[in-house]
Amino acid sequence: MPQAMPRLDAAAASWPRLLDRAAAVTPQTAAVAFYFALMTGTLVAVLGTTAGRLIYSLDDAYIHLALAERLAQGHYGINLGEITSPSSSVIWPFLMLLGAGTAAHQFVPLVLNTAFGAGTAWLLGRATNALTLPAGLSSIAVACLLVLGTNLVGLAFTGLEHSLQVLLAVTVAVALIEHQRGTMIPTWALLAAALGPAVRYEMFAIVAAVVLVLLLERKWRTVLLVGAASIALPALLAGFLVMNGNTLLPNSVMAKLHGGDPEIAQLPWLQFILTSYLTSFMPKNLMLGILLGLAYLVRSCSGASRTISLAALLAGLLHMTVGQFGWFNRYEIYAVAFCGLIAISRLAELAPRYVFPAALCSASIYLSALVATPYGARNIFEQQYQMHRFVQEHYRKPFAVNDLGWVSFGLDRNIYVLDLWGLASGEAMRQRIKNAAWLDGITQRHNTGLAIINTEWLRDIPPSWRKVGELTISGPQASVASRSVSFFATRVGDRQAIVAGLTAFKPTLPAGSELTLALP
Repeated sequence: MPQAMPRLDAAAASWPRLLDRAAAVTPQTAAVAFYFALMTGTLVAVLGTTAGRLIYSLDDAYIHLALAERLAQGHYGINLGEITSPSSSVIWPFLMLLGAGTAAHQFVPLVLNTAFGAGTAWLLGRATNALTLPAGLSSIAVACLLVLGTNLVGLAFTGLEHSLQVLLAVTVAVALIEHQRGTMIPTWALLAAALGPAVRYEMFAIVAAVVLVLLLERKWRTVLLVGAASIALPALLAGFLVMNGNTLLPNSVMAKLHGGDPEIAQLPWLQFILTSYLTSFMPKNLMLGILLGLAYLVRSCSGASRTISLAALLAGLLHMTVGQFGWFNRYEIYAVAFCGLIAISRLAELAPRYVFPAALCSASIYLSALVATPYGARNIFEQQYQMHRFVQEHYRKPFAVNDLGWVSFGLDRNIYVLDLWGLASGEAMRQRIKNAAWLDGITQRHNTGLAIINTEWLRDIPPSWRKVGELTISGPQASVASRSVSFFATRVGDRQAIVAGLTAFKPTLPAGSELTLALP
């Protein structure tokens, strides 16, 4: 017993030091630590569903990687000799040049997104640290909820540019929040706003918000500089595309402007509006709630606070009017983060008891994207990655698809990929009605003997095509348009050779992918 007393005394003496250390943890540190903990757990879950291979939760990530491979070879487009813009971002494919042509290339999106997400988490902690919160409400808890409420982890695993987009949006939001407290808008925040449209075109909404603030403060020169800088890179790409026979905007943007989801786009207009709303019901309601809150703030405050609230309201309305929602909540999250953070900063001053419920509401809505991430990666592994394996390892000839992504990444550059949906084909993009006659003609012109398509998207199959197989995935459908894709031998295809390739391919499939061969 006497020997145990010194140990008890030492342990008791260590408690104050531990409490001091816990008290020294800032919301910035807590938010970043929470973010990395979620990233680690999600990575383990993803690898567990994809046989230990890093697979992104959306197939679109591989479009950027494939384009970067061609950029490294001095060509802008997927097929050599055809200049097209399948990427929805001006600069993201150029960032993907890091490691192009090496085994490490596929990890670049996750590495960059992890860094961008950590930066965003730190800024969220910084903004939270400055809030006036009621006694008993931890700023650390609010900061961690905002990490969930901005979908930082879900975005990172899509492998796309949205992590950088959110970082820039939150950077501008934090600067504007601090500006309403009397500080100048720093140059780095203006640069972040100006860079935004080169990351995603929707970021012109953030530029509009910043320009409005500058206009109301009569900073004419800065308005011109920010406006000109925001247009520069998109205009440069637009000029390059037009000079090479393309449209002003990238094909991926044009595809969304033409209707986005093909199943929804074919509905009558009233049903189209209702269905589009219901497919992203909760995020759109969250955005509406934020906008209503900002509208109230515009009426109830004055000076710089009113200006900033009005600017955030403008950005949110622009996205609600012309922006999109959904697909792992990546389209709207920059606007939710920008407008929501500004709204919460004012809410903390006017009604601080509502800050925690507001952060909790956003976190609960976007938690679904985090939970769905491993399932999304599993979908891509079982469908698109296996399609890639077949054309790369067993077919190795020109082929057609309607869902570009993994099939084009890491592919021999001499193998022609006919993108029937149009992201990598100007000819297909210009064709609005993709009927049987058109499908038959374009596959003949490009000598693509194999077509791997989703028959829910392209239903009018040419009579000359012969179905040779169907690849079906298991488990929940999270990130693919359909649970199955069909393999067709086109008019110019060698049916027997394709069947032989599929027969050899079938035993190599993972447990979650089932290939059914069509009868002769």
